[in-house]
Amino acid sequence: MPSYCIPLANRGLCRFSTSPCCTTFLSPSNQNVVSKSQRSTSATSALSEDTHEHVKPFKDIPGHTGFFERWKNLYLALKGQNEVRISNLLYKDYNVYGSIYKQYVGPIAMVSVGGPEVIEQLFRNLDKYPLKPLDTLGGWIAYREIRGEACGVLTAEEQNWADMRNVLSKKILKPKHIQIYGPKINSIVSDMVTRLRYARDVDGNGLVIPQLTNELYKWSMEGVCSILYETRLGCLDNKISPDLQAFIDAVANMLTTTGQLNAALALQIKLNSKPWRVHRDAWDTIFGQAKKCIDNRRKELADKLQNEETDPDDEGAELLTYLFANNKMSDKEIHANMTELMMAGVDTTSNTLGFALYLLAQHPEAQDKLKTEVDQVLNGRLAEYSDFQNMPYLRAVVKETLRIYPVVPIYARIVDKDFVLGGYKIPKRTFLLLNHMGCCRDEKVFKNADQFIPERWYRKEGRADHHAFASVPFSYGVRSCVGRRIAELELYLALCRISNEFKLKLSDGEFVPFYRGILTPGREVPIEFHDR
Repeated sequence: MPSYCIPLANRGLCRFSTSPCCTTFLSPSNQNVVSKSQRSTSATSALSEDTHEHVKPFKDIPGHTGFFERWKNLYLALKGQNEVRISNLLYKDYNVYGSIYKQYVGPIAMVSVGGPEVIEQLFRNLDKYPLKPLDTLGGWIAYREIRGEACGVLTAEEQNWADMRNVLSKKILKPKHIQIYGPKINSIVSDMVTRLRYARDVDGNGLVIPQLTNELYKWSMEGVCSILYETRLGCLDNKISPDLQAFIDAVANMLTTTGQLNAALALQIKLNSKPWRVHRDAWDTIFGQAKKCIDNRRKELADKLQNEETDPDDEGAELLTYLFANNKMSDKEIHANMTELMMAGVDTTSNTLGFALYLLAQHPEAQDKLKTEVDQVLNGRLAEYSDFQNMPYLRAVVKETLRIYPVVPIYARIVDKDFVLGGYKIPKRTFLLLNHMGCCRDEKVFKNADQFIPERWYRKEGRADHHAFASVPFSYGVRSCVGRRIAELELYLALCRISNEFKLKLSDGEFVPFYRGILTPGREVPIEFHDR
C-alpha cells in the first residue's frame, strides 16, 4: 500500500506541515542539545506515563467540543487557507481556555499546548517520548512514490532521515561554515536593493513598492538557491526568463496545493483532481529545475571531483560541493534534499523580513536605534557574519519580530505513548499543537505582549526577563531548525543594508497578515521607502 494511503497517525517521521491547523519550521534535528543531567525535575516529572490521584482524564480538558464547532473546523481546514479563524486558533482561544485546551477537526481531537512550562516539558523529554510531527505532506510523499524520486530530510523517516540530517547539519549549522556564504548573500542583498528601487520608481509611485511580499520572496529564493545550488538564478533581474518564471510559479502552486491535498489524498489522486494535477505538475517543474542546476554544477566541478581535488572536510567548501565530494548521498537524495530545503526556506525567511520591515516602519524610534548600531559597528562597510555578535539590537529586532509574528505559529506533534501533561492524561497518538503564537502573545509571559519592544531580549545580570521556552521560533532539541543559521544570516545582512539605504514609513494601505500554513504579511505591505 502506498504510504499516502496510510492513516496520518500511523506514518513515520515527517517534519513539515502546511495545513491550516498546524505547521512546523524548516527541518528536524538529530541532536538533542540538553543532556538528561541538565533537565529540570519539574519538566521531567510532568511528562510521564505514571498516573496519580491528581491526574485528570482526557475528557476534562476544556475547549471546543460541540458538534457544530467540530465540523466547522473541518470545513475551514479543507479550504486550505483561512484568514479569520486563525486568530481564534492561535491566541484568542488560548486566552479563554488557558495553556492546554482541546479542539476537534471533524472527528479528530487535537490538544493545543501553549504555556512555556508545558512546552518545555515536551521539548525536554523528546528523547524519552519521541514526538512525531503530524504528517500533512501526503502530496509531497505521493509525488515521490509515483515519480520514483527519493525523500529528503523533510519527508524521510527514521534512520534514513537521521543520516541525511547528519550530513547536512555539518555544513549549514556551524557558524564557522555559515560565514563563507556572507559575501554571496551580500551581493544578492545589493541586487535586492537595486530591484526595490526599480520597482518603487518604475512600477510604483516613487514611494511604495507594489507587491513587496513578492519582491522579498524573489530575494529569498535567490539567496537560498545560491547556497543550495551554488549558482545564481536571476530572480532579481528586472526581466525574468520564462523558464525561471515557471519555476517561481511552480513553487507557489506547490505550496498552495499542499494544504488542499490534506483531505482524501488517495481519492484525489485516483480521480486526478485539479489540486493533485497542479501539485504534481508543480513538482515536475521544481525537480526539473533543481536537477538542471545540480547537474550543471557537477559538470563545472567534474575535473576536481574526478581527480579528488575537492576535500569533503574542507571548511571552505560549499554545501553542494561537499555533498558531491563525500559520496554519502545518492544523486536522487541530493536532488530531494536541495529541493526540500529550498521549499522550507523561501517563504519563511521572506515573510520574516516583511514583518520586520513593517514593524520598523511602524516604530521609527526602533528604526533609528537600529541605524545607529549599524553605523557604529560597520562604519560604512558591508556586514560580515562575525559582526553580528557586536550588534545586540539587530539580533533583538529579529527575535522580537519572530515573537510578534512567528511565521510558524504552531508546531504539530504526535506522541507514541500514553502520558501525563499539565495534569491531564493524554492518550497515545493524540495530535498535539504547540501553540507558539498564543504563548508569545500572553501577557502573563511577556509584559506588554502586543508591543514591539526589542529591548526585552537584552539579558539583565545574565538572565532574561521571560521564560526560556516562551518563544522558540526555530524549535528546540531533536527537531530544531536545520536552516536557522542561513535564515539568520540572510535576515541580518538584509536589515543592515536596508536600514542604511532607506528610511521606512507607513503608508495609507491596510496591513492584513493571513495564514496559509505559515503566517504571511499579506498581499501588500504598506511601507514607503524613502532614500536616505
